[in-house]
This record gives sequence, C-alpha cells and structure tokens, in this order.
Amino acid sequence: MTGPDKGKGGKYLVLPPDYKGEVPEGYFPIRSDTVTVFWLFRGLSEFQGKKLDPVAILKAMRIYRLDEEDNPPATSWINMAGMKIDLTPDLGYGFWEVLANSLQTLNVRPEDRVFVGWLATLGIEKGKPFAPDERMKKILTQSAEMGRTMAMTATFNSRYPEAILYPGTQWRRVFPGPNVNFEYPDYIDIDGRLSYTYSAIFTQAAMASHTPDFGQSYALSSRDSQGDLLVGQSTYRLHLAANVPASTFWSVTVYNLADRSMIANDQKKPALDSGQKLRVNPDGSTDLYFGPKVPEGFESNWVQTDPGKAWWVWFRWYGPTEPFFDQSWKLTDFEKVN
Repeated sequence: MTGPDKGKGGKYLVLPPDYKGEVPEGYFPIRSDTVTVFWLFRGLSEFQGKKLDPVAILKAMRIYRLDEEDNPPATSWINMAGMKIDLTPDLGYGFWEVLANSLQTLNVRPEDRVFVGWLATLGIEKGKPFAPDERMKKILTQSAEMGRTMAMTATFNSRYPEAILYPGTQWRRVFPGPNVNFEYPDYIDIDGRLSYTYSAIFTQAAMASHTPDFGQSYALSSRDSQGDLLVGQSTYRLHLAANVPASTFWSVTVYNLADRSMIANDQKKPALDSGQKLRVNPDGSTDLYFGPKVPEGFESNWVQTDPGKAWWVWFRWYGPTEPFFDQSWKLTDFEKVN
C-alpha cells in the first residue's frame, strides 16, 4: 500500500547497480545499489475488517529473470512453519569471517569506501584471502566483543534528545531523524545507523511515516518506569489507553537484549497485537502482561519471558493516525508488578 502499486499489485523490475539500458514498459523499476537483493513480504490475516489469506497472496507472486518473462519457471516456496532457524550473527571472531566472505561478492558503494579502507588495514580485502595470525585473531575477537558492547550502549542507552518519543518516559524513536537511512545533507549519522542495525536489519521509507494513515511508526523500550532494565524474572504491565492510533493494526514484540532475536517461549508467541483476541477493559483500554508466569485472567494478554534474560520491545503502529503524531495518545512505561 505504501509502494508504487498502492496495494493493487503489479510487475516490478529489479535493476543492478549502474544499469544503463532501457527499462521495458509495464514495470515498476527498482534500481538497486547493491548486487544482492532481498525481497521481504509481510502478510496480514485481516485488514480493515476483511479476512485475508496471506499465504495464498504470497504464493501468487512470481519471481523470475527478465529473459524468462515469456515462459517463467514455477517459483519454489519453502514453508518454514514449525522449523527452527538461528539467524543470530557470530559475536566473536566469526563476525570478521562473515564480513570478509561478504566483501568478496558485494560491490563497494561510494559511501562504503572509507569502511572498506579500514577493513584493508585488518587484512580484509577484495580478491585476497583473509588469513590473520593468532595474535590478530585475538585482537579481532576482543574488538568484536567491544563493538557489540558499544552497539548495545548506543541502542539501549541512547543520548539522542531527538530519540525521546514521550518526554519523561523510556520510549525511544527507532528513527529519530527525518529518514530511515540516517543520511543528512552533510553527513551520515553513524551512531543512529549503529543503533538501528543492532536491533534490526532492513529499512523501508514508509517505516518512518510522517503522514497519518500511511506507512508505519516504531518505538523501542528496554526499561521500566523506574529506569531499570526489563528482566525475564519479573512481571510487568503495559497499559494501552483506548483507541490505539493505528488504522491497520498495532503490535508489541519482545526480543532478547543479548542476541536481538524474538524470544523463544513455551507459548511460541513473542508478540501481542490488535489482531489477537485480547481482553479489553470496560473503558476500552487494554492491559498487557510480560513475565515468567501467566497472570490469572489475562492469559490472552500475556507474553512469557525467560528468567535471567533481559529483554526489550518494539511497539509498531501500522497506519499511524493523527493522535499518534500530535501525541494526544501516548504510550506509558512498563510498570513492574512483581
């Protein structure tokens, strides 16, 4: 709905970096500045009161090379439901091995050249083997661990005044600046980009919506009303006032602080959202609970946390409405129950 086809469907043509040829008619061209492209699709089971089948919509997509257009092959789909997969990155020496291997196949954009120059001083260069000695391996392992600590600090202890969503609360804007690329006329916001890419991977322009009923808005919190980290052995309540300003839906998702992945619990449910059958208070407000044990009477409004592990959340508004922007509706902090 936020893309060029406005949710009506269409044909997209992904073009490689520096493509100089003609663009055939009938396509929405996407000019990629990298040689590796991910296509992400998020399906909804309900939209504006209408039931949907997101799997069927997904499988109606066709992905093929342009020269196969007249006779495109069938698109293969792998159903990952019920399967376990670990996508958490290596936080030690292995981080550098992944980086070195990636550099061999990825193109270097102008804005990447300084970073790639730094990598060359560590023995990571395009077209050359990465073979550090034991001394260098130790240094790289320690530096990767230090880098992770710096990233966690920038993410969960942000000093950006622009990042504060509601003054006096622990809620922080995921995108404190005007765009999702953290690029300004004269510089790139390195700390802002570091903070985002520690907690997430991909961006899309509509993720930092400045227009009511369009795109999405995101907020992050890792602390309770007293400023203490959210921890798995305690129970917390998040009170949502009535009429959450999201025309499509809202959600709150729980992630482990240490590895940034969604928590794995016995519920097999790391999130709560407006599409679920939640218990609603008489005044229209909703109380959500997060803790190791289910609070009596609020089974539907509860996410199970892991004792001994700190966690954080992203709150997402899909189709944020005017009360979000003028802040006549606000999130309150997590309140520790026990």
